[in-house]
Amino acid sequence: MMNQFGLLLCGFSLACVCGQSVYAAAEPQKVELSISGSDKGRIFGGLGANTSGGDGKFLKEYPEPYRSDILDYLFKPKFGAGFQYLKVEMGGGEFVAVGAEPSHAVTREENASPVPRGYEFWIMNEARKRNPRIALDALPWSFPGWCKSPFSQDSADWFVSFLNCAKKTYDIDMDYLAAAWNEKGTKRDWIVNMLRPTLDQAGYKGVKLHAPDHNAEHWKIFEEFETDPKYRAAIDGVSYHIYGLPPSTQKAKDSGMPLMMSESTGGGSSGEMLALMKFYIRDKITTCVTWSPIAACYYGHTCWHEVGCLLAQEPWSGHYELKDGLWINAHLSQFAQRGWQFLDPGCKRLDLNQSNIDDWQSAILTLKDPKTDDWSIVAATTGIPAELTVHLGDGLSTDTIHVWKTGGGEVFQRKADIEAKDGKFTLLMDARCFYSLTTTRGQQKGSPPHPIPAKQRFPSPYSEDFESYKAGAGESPNYFLDQTGAFEVVKSDRGDKCLQQVVPVEGHKWTGSRKPHTIFGDYLWSSYEFSVDVKIAGSERAHDN
Repeated sequence: MMNQFGLLLCGFSLACVCGQSVYAAAEPQKVELSISGSDKGRIFGGLGANTSGGDGKFLKEYPEPYRSDILDYLFKPKFGAGFQYLKVEMGGGEFVAVGAEPSHAVTREENASPVPRGYEFWIMNEARKRNPRIALDALPWSFPGWCKSPFSQDSADWFVSFLNCAKKTYDIDMDYLAAAWNEKGTKRDWIVNMLRPTLDQAGYKGVKLHAPDHNAEHWKIFEEFETDPKYRAAIDGVSYHIYGLPPSTQKAKDSGMPLMMSESTGGGSSGEMLALMKFYIRDKITTCVTWSPIAACYYGHTCWHEVGCLLAQEPWSGHYELKDGLWINAHLSQFAQRGWQFLDPGCKRLDLNQSNIDDWQSAILTLKDPKTDDWSIVAATTGIPAELTVHLGDGLSTDTIHVWKTGGGEVFQRKADIEAKDGKFTLLMDARCFYSLTTTRGQQKGSPPHPIPAKQRFPSPYSEDFESYKAGAGESPNYFLDQTGAFEVVKSDRGDKCLQQVVPVEGHKWTGSRKPHTIFGDYLWSSYEFSVDVKIAGSERAHDN
């Protein structure tokens, strides 16, 4: 799916440029929508982002004002991508895709006094500062070794400790938790008899659970719900990853439960928005969460180093890059908010000759603000132009309609307004482009508040003695990317500060076994001298060159 969506974005870019000549003479596809304020539809859960595996570690290390500028592009409403849902990793200290995120409780004893290691608590706080309505969610990819198993009372207590840490450190109230193990599913008895009661007893009755957060066994949970009312009562939403996702069952659609795409792999391109468009039309999925919103850890040498709608890989220089995918996301996030209602008669696919949903490259969604008569239409066109005619019924605003476009060499550009006459208007849309039409106000293509610094190689010569960090507070020094384990600053036995790996035993891993290690420096270095002072636990200190 990753490659398909990545190619899809490239296809849009190429075809939009070519579209001005290749499709100029093509007969437009006729598209008609008849919508009204009384139309039925599900509730929009948000266009979201998922950070995990240390993919945002460098972001916290960026100097101001560039760090705040980047965060604005990610989370500030009506400025940039405007993500409306943020799902973070509940770190377990084991390798996940590109790195390891440390746990808030690396030992059983620490579970009573959790430590806000890493950047996930911090980024949730920064996101909510910018958008108080953003939904916050968390999911483990790995579990610390002191937990008896991923589905045990230990792990339920570990979930509570995560919530306690978020509340104590940043006064964060979480909206959701994934009652699952990333892509490995869940267990009914654990949720019903351990996790939900443990959360409730700890004062977290308001935290909703979704499950199974699996990339297989799609929709089977609804078969279990039919004969298990306790299980059904414990779950507030059903979540799946998109890989090979078959059509949702009628039981799923009739359930009334929120259906969530809990990890898309659009990587901040057009993928996640198109995924939500397609999967709402086919499956009534109302929330789409993409991995990853930002590439801020990769040192430019891994297969994921360009994943994300924004690249932030140089905290030493402050340089960052905005990608076009950021503005494609804005075509939905700046025009419809969580809690808006889909209007089903205004949600349809355009490329009717494609039977495989992976091949759909176009669709239209229509949503309405339930508190007003404002509405928005988001469209992705096919390989030919489309003549869209919309009939507005009762309960929908006929105010001036604002139009925004991406494609044909334009990126999130405002076009000429439209006026509806007798409740009707028509718009000719170019081939392979994104359009947003709305009666709302305030959208913008945010400009960098401060000039973006030039790119720079990792500084050399470079030295680090760790003395600028607070020892014993779970601090990871700048520019170190843990791959397995958790490396943090502590007091050495000689009184100065050092970097120590603090995870005592191997945890429950998401993927293959790796020895604890962290990476640092410049992968393009070819001839250099390196000196480090090392002490292996249980041995005398050694100096290695």
